[in-house]
Amino acid sequence: MKLTSNSLQSISNSNNLRMGLSYAKESHALFFERFSSHCAERIKDVFFVEKGTSITEAQTEDGDIPVVAGGKDMAYFHNVSNRPKGCITISASGANSGYVNYWDIPIWASDCITLRSKNEKKYSTKFLYHILRIIQDDVYLLQKGSDQPHVYGSDVKYIKIPPISTEQQTRILIDIRTLEEKIFTLHAEIKSESSIIDSVFSREFGWNYNGFNAQRSKKNYWVKPSNFSSNIDLRFSAKFHRNSGAFVMDELKKTTTKKIKHFLSEPIVLGASVSPSDYDDEGNYRYISMATIKNWKFDFDSANVVSDVYSEVKSAKSVKKNDIILARSGEGTIGKVALIQDDNLKGIFADFTMRIRLKDYNPEFAYYYFRTTYFQYLIEIYKKGLGNNTNIFPIVVREFPLIDIPVYEQERIVAEIHAEIDKQEKLKAGISDIQQQIDQIIEGCISK
Repeated sequence: MKLTSNSLQSISNSNNLRMGLSYAKESHALFFERFSSHCAERIKDVFFVEKGTSITEAQTEDGDIPVVAGGKDMAYFHNVSNRPKGCITISASGANSGYVNYWDIPIWASDCITLRSKNEKKYSTKFLYHILRIIQDDVYLLQKGSDQPHVYGSDVKYIKIPPISTEQQTRILIDIRTLEEKIFTLHAEIKSESSIIDSVFSREFGWNYNGFNAQRSKKNYWVKPSNFSSNIDLRFSAKFHRNSGAFVMDELKKTTTKKIKHFLSEPIVLGASVSPSDYDDEGNYRYISMATIKNWKFDFDSANVVSDVYSEVKSAKSVKKNDIILARSGEGTIGKVALIQDDNLKGIFADFTMRIRLKDYNPEFAYYYFRTTYFQYLIEIYKKGLGNNTNIFPIVVREFPLIDIPVYEQERIVAEIHAEIDKQEKLKAGISDIQQQIDQIIEGCISK
């Protein structure tokens, strides 16, 4: 439970008329007062507070500069930076808006806020990062908006910071250096779930990801006009006819002759639309929207509750255990999948998602296959639409290849993926333990 106190006068004097807890706190941001009552300066007094410059993946060039957007980690790479090494980033939008990170290398700051000390001899950027970590949960309270939360530099800059002498900062940073090196070593062993999945599938089925990446990196190639005229796909954008797409399809056809439609227990269907009047906190069903599956699993807590009347009318669009829900629209979300693993989940899936029910097939194996780079690239190649309004439909998805191996082999591969993911969780737990030690040292310093 988080407790805070605000006078009616402080709220009435604020130019922000919203009355929620986070909005009452944001104009003062007295997050450090529980550690020190002597916080006089605000972030804006000591640090440059700057907004990033948006860049899409399509606009990037090949390089090794991380692009930092709205997530907890880098989004992709670029060939130039717009921030030097040694800056703090705070994610600006999305579910992770408010997330604090530190980069010891040059970056391209995109959908984030950056903080850099105006004078490192007065207040170290690295030290501020460590003390902001102490109040990470409070920084999340600065989020505004419901469907797409945002954190703004205009709020961050008013966070008051504790007065710590340069000597103290230097001593603390030296004291925690060994712990940071341990974290760095463990981080080097961390693999993303996506890379684990790709590694296992590549090893099992001989997929040539190096060849695929070489094809995908090509920016220019020739296509005869006759290829378009004889192609049933009338879209003229080069991305729909690039060689890398044909490469992926050839790889998958070498792996299997079967398609998703051969394993369906019932047709793939789209979900149900919803209106604001259908939401009801007293209901028993959750609305499974694209936003609730964007992290590759269903986020129960973020899902809206719909009325019992609505859920009864839309009962044909309900989910059950082992259903796979695939997002069918929107850049950044299209192609994301979630596996329903809860026997007791009561949910209605959204119209911008589709439900896939399989028979004689391990649903978790299918789920991991759908997460592979190859399958996701099929979504990229076959989706339709412009800008952010892209879509893919069941009639297309059902024709995608699906690996045909015995169920016991599917189960073995799933077990291998689980084992690798478990290793990563242990590494992350080790990092968390060390980070807690660092946090305790920082708390001890600012509480004196």
